Amino acid sequence: MRRSMVRFLLRALGFCLVAAAFAALVVDGTRSIAGGRLLQYGIGDTAAWLGGAPFAGLLAELAGAPLPVRAVAGAALAVPGWLASGALGLALLHAGRPQAARPGFSSPAT
Repeated sequence: MRRSMVRFLLRALGFCLVAAAFAALVVDGTRSIAGGRLLQYGIGDTAAWLGGAPFAGLLAELAGAPLPVRAVAGAALAVPGWLASGALGLALLHAGRPQAARPGFSSPAT
């Protein structure tokens, strides 16, 4: 693959993730307004909704893990989905941006 195609794929995936983050933010905002308090879907809630039984098996495996692993996994699964999706999307958009012109090399050598 050429670099331009990889950049395009990174930017397209990043844009989709940013759009998904915005949609998740709207859903969380709607739930918060309806509930009268701050309600957010974490990564764990979204994975449980999407994954079902396999995710429940993963949580059962994590229950038997050492305390530091459980603490890190619990903190990672509690991150709001819109934040994680938006951060990953922005990182992919940044990685897929076109390269800036290097100073001093803009004109061909004669």
